[in-house]
Amino acid sequence: QDPRGGQAVVRDGVAWNAGPNFSQFAAARTRVGAKQANITIAHLDTGFDPGHRTLPAGLLAAKQRNFVDDGTGPDNATDHAPAGTLTSNRGHGTGTLSLLAGNKLDGTSPHWPGFTDFVGGTPQAKILPVRIADWVVRLTTGTMVQGIEYARQQGAQVLSMSMGGLASQALVDAINLAYDHGLVMVTAAGNNFAITPRSIVYPARYNRVLAACGVMGDGRAYAGLAFGTMQGNYGPPSKMKTALGAYTPNVPWAEIDCAKVVDMDGNGTSAATPQIAAAAALWLAEHWDRVKTYPQPWMRIEAVRFALFKVAQKSTQKMNTTETLEKIGQGVVRAFDALAISPPAENQLRKLPPAAYTWSWLDLLTVGNSLAARRPAAVQRQKMFALELMQMAQTTASVDQAIADPDGDPAAISAAARNRYFEAALDEGNPSKPLKAFLEGVLGRAGAKPVPVAVPAASPAPIRRKPRPLPPPQRRLRIYALDPSVAKRLDSVSVHQATLSVPWDDEPSADKPLLAGPIGEYLEVVDVDPASDRVYDPVDLNDKVLLAQDGLPPSEGNPKFHQQMVYAVAMTTIGHFERALGRRALWAPHYSQTPGRSGDMTVKAHYVPRLRIYPHALRAENAYY
Repeated sequence: QDPRGGQAVVRDGVAWNAGPNFSQFAAARTRVGAKQANITIAHLDTGFDPGHRTLPAGLLAAKQRNFVDDGTGPDNATDHAPAGTLTSNRGHGTGTLSLLAGNKLDGTSPHWPGFTDFVGGTPQAKILPVRIADWVVRLTTGTMVQGIEYARQQGAQVLSMSMGGLASQALVDAINLAYDHGLVMVTAAGNNFAITPRSIVYPARYNRVLAACGVMGDGRAYAGLAFGTMQGNYGPPSKMKTALGAYTPNVPWAEIDCAKVVDMDGNGTSAATPQIAAAAALWLAEHWDRVKTYPQPWMRIEAVRFALFKVAQKSTQKMNTTETLEKIGQGVVRAFDALAISPPAENQLRKLPPAAYTWSWLDLLTVGNSLAARRPAAVQRQKMFALELMQMAQTTASVDQAIADPDGDPAAISAAARNRYFEAALDEGNPSKPLKAFLEGVLGRAGAKPVPVAVPAASPAPIRRKPRPLPPPQRRLRIYALDPSVAKRLDSVSVHQATLSVPWDDEPSADKPLLAGPIGEYLEVVDVDPASDRVYDPVDLNDKVLLAQDGLPPSEGNPKFHQQMVYAVAMTTIGHFERALGRRALWAPHYSQTPGRSGDMTVKAHYVPRLRIYPHALRAENAYY
């Protein structure tokens, strides 16, 4: 455990957060038992480690989905984020998944001697793994939206996402649709280092999403730590009614690429999120027979919140009820106690208003300004300004602090407070040029140019679609798989040929097309027979007929097939070396000796672009290999 910066350290042993004095997961998962399998939890993160001991037993590997464009395909949600880069949180998904549904250890894990219990809160639930990022801070929300939509389509009842970022219209649409379909969304409140904005990030900021805030093991809020120490976000006050706390830091955290290692250094609201999601899943599993009969899917969400909020610990040994509400929300999660709360009647449940892409008071931004002409172009411009101003609060501390509760009642926000917000946005928010000009006009800055009225224009031409080019195919070429002589025997004739897939050594992958020979970027095949003083015509592997049939059929007597086979085997061998080296292969330079100015011989290196190969046909056993 890490005590630096004032972080709390708990001496109650490993997995202390699951104990009866904390979040009660050990007792709750035992009580619910096999019913956990009735619930599917979508886990949106950097992926999972398929070889780790804590891999959940209910992981739905056949439904895993990857929305990161990393070249591994859509059906690979394993955590293969690059290690050691500023924009990568490799292993983050492995850690959060262990808290959510980590499997049993076998008693031999380092630092956990003799521990044979489950690590996660709901280890028997079904887990839908969805990889949406390499980094937990999302400045764009495209993959996040895709992940939420995929979870909804697959029928998940709970979503756990230890990530956050900026607001967007697409994110709002995904949140509202998921809420209407009954998906309980638990996402991280976000973290700060005392110099960055400390209010809750999106999508946790939306009231239709349950924000996961942090409480430390000694009862203090996961906030107010030393400068430069990561700590949890909270606020504004209007959001805290739909927030809940779970224990962090120094909680279990499975280490990627270390099959048995589970450290006790899990931190951030990333660690709080899967614990709250697990508590929601346990309550749903315990009461699923009743909850699934609700006439509207959104009622399941509000029933979960009713139970978790009702029994949540409203104060701690270090925080009274007022401070708990301010920094944690509805209290600290108590998973076992929640199981005793029966699903409320339908008439006790209230549907929350839809999430909005911006704050309502920003809609009044242009009152009295020329943009209020309400032409379509002006309306769109106003929306863009409002969204940009809202996003600034997530990136610039002075903007975030200008208004205590920008999510609250617009009538409670004074004109002076709005001006403070606009001043901070203009001076420190790095606004776009159009927004900068607009704010200068609103604030009456000296030298500001009036914002021009949007002039109706002809409908713009349709934007040309620029589909991403497909990766080049592999070139398929037939060869002798074994000695040609095996074709003379009936028992082996069926295995004497094979088809290799070699790199597409042609445009657009290479600068020049593959020439007859073949002559490509790496190889030059020249078929000369010095004994008979003959030069054979080169094979053109780009011939349409050959492309359609995987090259020439194997033949001992066809020189063009000899050229094809030499090229195919050589390119395959080069591919093996490049994969092993992790880089492009280069040929050794050619050295020559030339007399220098003083008469001494000097050695000069010459670049060798490709290897020249002379095929030689030998009609005998083992000739080709």
